[in-house]
Amino acid sequence: MNAPGKPQTKAPSPLVVLLACAVLFVVTSLVARAYYLERQKLSRAHFDRGQKLAFDCNYRAAVDEYRVALSFSHGDSNDQVALARALIELGSLDEAATYLGELYQKDSTNGIVNLLLARIAAREHRSNDAAALYYRAIYGFWPEAGAKNRISARFELIDLLAKAGDKNRVLAELLQLVSEAPDNPDVEKRVAKSLMAFGSLNRPAAVFREALELDPTLPTLSAGQRQQRARDLLDRTLTLMESCTFGSGNPQSGQAEELSNAAKKLLSSQHPGISEGFTPQALALAEQLWKTRSAICGPVPDTQKPVAIVLAKLSR
Repeated sequence: MNAPGKPQTKAPSPLVVLLACAVLFVVTSLVARAYYLERQKLSRAHFDRGQKLAFDCNYRAAVDEYRVALSFSHGDSNDQVALARALIELGSLDEAATYLGELYQKDSTNGIVNLLLARIAAREHRSNDAAALYYRAIYGFWPEAGAKNRISARFELIDLLAKAGDKNRVLAELLQLVSEAPDNPDVEKRVAKSLMAFGSLNRPAAVFREALELDPTLPTLSAGQRQQRARDLLDRTLTLMESCTFGSGNPQSGQAEELSNAAKKLLSSQHPGISEGFTPQALALAEQLWKTRSAICGPVPDTQKPVAIVLAKLSR
């Protein structure tokens, strides 16, 4: 019972309370949405200014714009990548690696992240790490222009290998480029330019052409052509093994003898026509023979460079 002299108050109905809560929720959501959109707008504006500055090679100013963009976007991956790119150009490799490391932890298959990490490793003269990261970039995920970006990344890898003087691997990567991008005039021109850079390599264009004619993995080959090339490659690798061990007087190890016998058996068992399973077996044996022969005898003569290039490509 209410006290005398006091007006009676009626509690709001549950429906009114629910409607008030709903209105409050909608208003709060609209305000939060407007706040979020405004931050995104500001982030985009600073990002776009950073892009223009980076295009003009004004990386220091671009870094400032990217930092502001990142402060509004709260860790947007595009902002982080753009900032890392500019930092690399400025030589701030440790800071760039920090941003890229965060992205790598989220997605280790990201093509651009692996590419930028490869560039950092290359600048720090960590050639092995750089090469591994370039491969991860080449075979990683690119949401846009995947083929173009993979070709570009492989050419960067080729430049790295060329500076290290690894001619066989350079030619193997050039061979892979021709395999993956047949009838691409731009790739052919860049491959030709890379070959011309090898002034110290005897007949580089001819060696490369011979390797192309020996490579059994080119996508344009028929099954019969792949099998014949696999056979030729295994035969030539076997010959190199035997000339290495018997011709030079080097003792043939048990593993080398076992591989040689397996290769001879496979070669002698081939019948006319396409033999199912022959090509992968021949290539696997050729690769094992090559590794064993290289461990025993070292580099091959210049006349066998095409074999070395193809096998370097297969063993990547």
